[in-house]
Amino acid sequence: TSGNSYESRSGFLKPDYTLFFAGTLTKNLSMFTELEWDDTDEIELQAFGEWFGGSAQRFYTIRFGQMHTLSRVGWGGFDRPSGISTPDVLSANLTGSPVTFKIGNDQRGMDVAYNFTPSSRIIAGLYNGMNQVGSGAAGNGQGFGDSDGSMDALMAFEQMIGESGFTLFGYYGNWAQAAGTKVTVGSVTNTLADSSSATDFKFYRVGATASLVFNVFDPKRVGSTELQGGYIYANDLYPDDYPTGEDNRTANALWVGLEQRLPHDSDVFYRYDLIDRSAGTDPQRTRHTVGVVRTVQEYLRLTAEGFVYDQTANSYGVKIQAMLNF
Repeated sequence: TSGNSYESRSGFLKPDYTLFFAGTLTKNLSMFTELEWDDTDEIELQAFGEWFGGSAQRFYTIRFGQMHTLSRVGWGGFDRPSGISTPDVLSANLTGSPVTFKIGNDQRGMDVAYNFTPSSRIIAGLYNGMNQVGSGAAGNGQGFGDSDGSMDALMAFEQMIGESGFTLFGYYGNWAQAAGTKVTVGSVTNTLADSSSATDFKFYRVGATASLVFNVFDPKRVGSTELQGGYIYANDLYPDDYPTGEDNRTANALWVGLEQRLPHDSDVFYRYDLIDRSAGTDPQRTRHTVGVVRTVQEYLRLTAEGFVYDQTANSYGVKIQAMLNF
C-alpha cells in the first residue's frame, strides 16, 4: 500500500519469474545466464562469460556480456540489499537532469578485475552506456544499447577486512539526448538541433561505500550487527548549445543503514537515503526504510518493508515479498 497528498492505493503485483543457469565451460571459463519476467511484461536478460586466471592468492577475472556493472556484485555497499529496495544512490537518477544514467542499471560491456590478495581487488570496465530511456541493454537496432558513439568507463577499488569492507568508485560517461526533443524554457519551447553541441552530455560519478560488521550482543545467541553506508557525488555536464543555458547539474547522494541479524535466519534493518540536488523541481529527497527478513532454509525468503518518502509531497508505503528458490 502507498499514498501521498493526492492519491492512495493498495494492490498486488504479478510475481517475477527468474530462471538462472550458471556453470563452468572449461577450466578457466564459466558462464552465467539469467532470464527474468517482471511485472512490466518484459523479459530482462543477463548473459555473460567470466574468465579466471592466476593463483589462489593473486588472480584476475574478465567478464563480458550483458550484466550488472558493480551494483549487486561488488563488496562493501555494492552487494545485494538485505530488503526489497536498493538504496537511491544506486537506483535513482541523481541530478534530475535529462541524463538517464543510474549506477545500478544493467549494461553491455566488459570489465577486468585483478585481486592483489583474496580480499582486495581493482576493477576497470568499459560499457556501451545508457540509451535515451535509461536502458543499457535494450539496444538501438544495432545491438549497442545506447545512442552515443562513445563508451563509458568505470574504475573501482575494493577491500575486505574480515566481514567488513569498503569500495572506492568512479564512473565517466557520455549520453546523447534525441535530436528533435522539445525543451521548454519559461514560455518558450525549443527543439534540439541534430548536433552534438546541442544533444551530447558528459557526466561522472565518484564516491565510496563501506560496511562494518561487529557484535553488539552475544554472537552465540544473537547474530552480528552491520553498519553500511555510501556517498556519491554526481555531475552532469550540459552541451554548449543546450536551450536552458545550464553548464551542469550536480548532486550529493548518500545512504546509511543499520542491520541486526537475529536467530532463526532472520534480520531487521533500517536505511536512510538522501539526494541533495543543485537545481530542479525536486531539489532534495529523503527516504526512511525499515524492514524484516526471514529465511526458511535455503528455499523461502519472506520480506516486509515499509518506507516514508519525502519529495514534493510525502508518500508512504509497505511492500511484502515472498521469494521461492528451488
